[in-house]
Amino acid sequence: MAFLAVYFLLALGGGWTGASAAPLSDEPAKATQPGSATAADDVLAWASAGGRGAPPEDDAATFGYDGLEVRRTTSSMMTRQQTSLGRTSSKDWLHCLSTWPRSYVLERIKNPLAAIVGWSAVVAAWMAASPAAPAKPLGTGLHTLVGGALSLLLVFRTNTAYTRYWEGREIFGRLATGTRDLVDFVGLYRREVGARRADRVSALLKAFPIALQLHLQGFRFSSAAAGGAAGGEAPGASSVGEKEVLRLFRRVGGGADGAPIPLETFLGALRDMPDVAAALGVPTDLEEAHALDQLHLLKFDEPRSARAPVTVNELAAYYSPLQLWHALRQAGAANRDVASRASNMPLALCTLLAREIKAVAYAGDDFTTRERLYVLKRVAELRATIAQAERIVQTPVPLHYARHTSRFLSVWCFTLPLCLAPMVPAYVAPPVVGVVSWALLGLREIGLLIENPAAAATALPEILDLLAPYGSPALNVPTDVATKVDDAVRRLERDAPPAPLSALDGRWRVEYATAPSPSNGALGPVRGAAFQVVDSAARSYVNELTLFDALTVAVRASFEPRADDELRVTFEAIEVAAFGTRLFSKPFPPGVERTWCLTYTDAATRVVRAGVDGGRSVARDVGLLERDAGEAKDAYLFVLRRAD
Repeated sequence: MAFLAVYFLLALGGGWTGASAAPLSDEPAKATQPGSATAADDVLAWASAGGRGAPPEDDAATFGYDGLEVRRTTSSMMTRQQTSLGRTSSKDWLHCLSTWPRSYVLERIKNPLAAIVGWSAVVAAWMAASPAAPAKPLGTGLHTLVGGALSLLLVFRTNTAYTRYWEGREIFGRLATGTRDLVDFVGLYRREVGARRADRVSALLKAFPIALQLHLQGFRFSSAAAGGAAGGEAPGASSVGEKEVLRLFRRVGGGADGAPIPLETFLGALRDMPDVAAALGVPTDLEEAHALDQLHLLKFDEPRSARAPVTVNELAAYYSPLQLWHALRQAGAANRDVASRASNMPLALCTLLAREIKAVAYAGDDFTTRERLYVLKRVAELRATIAQAERIVQTPVPLHYARHTSRFLSVWCFTLPLCLAPMVPAYVAPPVVGVVSWALLGLREIGLLIENPAAAATALPEILDLLAPYGSPALNVPTDVATKVDDAVRRLERDAPPAPLSALDGRWRVEYATAPSPSNGALGPVRGAAFQVVDSAARSYVNELTLFDALTVAVRASFEPRADDELRVTFEAIEVAAFGTRLFSKPFPPGVERTWCLTYTDAATRVVRAGVDGGRSVARDVGLLERDAGEAKDAYLFVLRRAD
């Protein structure tokens, strides 16, 4: 359900580009099948060799699939898409009941639901086994009295979420209209615009909806993946996206030699790995097989062959970052480098579109200021959709309202057995309470799911939500929550794209750390504001801890890369300042070093694992920590968010 707006975008990516981009090329569109003979073996061999040497020349042909070249939309194709979009009718009631155990909503609420049913069974057993139990320990009055207020809260919550969901759908509708207008216009004025510039504009328009989708989902296309010439940091970067696909392919059961994944194995991976489903854009509100059929129909305009295994070609077709990379390559090296280095890629694409149009020379009465202003206005309308979509993502339903509704609902459900147990047989109470709680908890969960129509089942939002109740930086995090955070971080790290050293530059706020004080952002029990300022060019950084907006403790250090994702850090000096005036500075003794494992970096978030790793620790020397504390190079976890 929460993915319908994203799938509307994907449908547009297949429909409007295929139908409208035709005038930009004199060549007819050629659709390809995901299982056709390709050069996939060459790419697999290249990637297995570590990406050394030149990658295949044409990465669009590498998997036998041009990520954005699809057939013209037909009425029969639209009918098939409408059938596959998950719409239900009255005759589907039996199917809905039979698939209840595999419900995505049920999966999300199973823990509180199990707790409520278990508690209900305990109450029912107590009432049945204890003759001295009061006849009516609670009565029905309380639940009747507050039930109306709870219903209003849930209905208002769901209506608010659906309004946001529908607004997201309207935003992507405006995006579709704007891109169609632009493609048609550039096709009509192809001679005046110039064939090469028209092709670049077409490629930028192809990239825009995919970039907006990934931007709203928190994906950052790193400059390392772009492989721009400026930094020279990724010589094999033209296939970075392909390497990610190959890694993902092997993770979900594909062979190192490119052997297809059995369908049941792939569907099981979608069920067990939400991050994989998010990376491929698979909707989570449908049965896995149905969702895969829908995705195949949107990409290839025809139903998927029943029981067919999943090939690396097909997986590549579903992987949105690879499609984005294909489109950026078609837009030209200069446009690709500018877009891929931008922190807001959709906004950069709009700027590049405007520059391309601005560079078109006047052509008498055929292309005048009137035509130029018309196109620039359409580009401005595309730019407006970015802010409109970001508003939905960045403005959630107020946290206090959501939490109060959750607590209210939990209390109501947990006290319901005390009301029903004396009135119904003991064996009836648990299932009755379970069904009622499932309905109410499910209604609340649906509101959460559709609140953000661009949301993906990624780990980063989960991490931030888990840490939110414990302040910034998060302190005194319970063990069970810390375990959940670590699990979510590992999912985030698992498919993290490579990032250049320059991505570390800037000022970062420490949001969470498992390291002891003061590295966790506190001095003893006193919470401070902890920041890290990195200068990759100087190979240095400063850790700052400010207490009461007056006292600042700063640790200065230098670092050297030890591997692609690993740094060796040497602490140099500690400084203490009060109200901006330095009180003293003391150098560290030789050998005080740490290892940083750069496990995840994007434009807004960093995850670092660190440890002593053979270095010297002053805290251990003076007895504040055990001799082997923090020795492993990934002993401590740090989560940082950009502050500049």
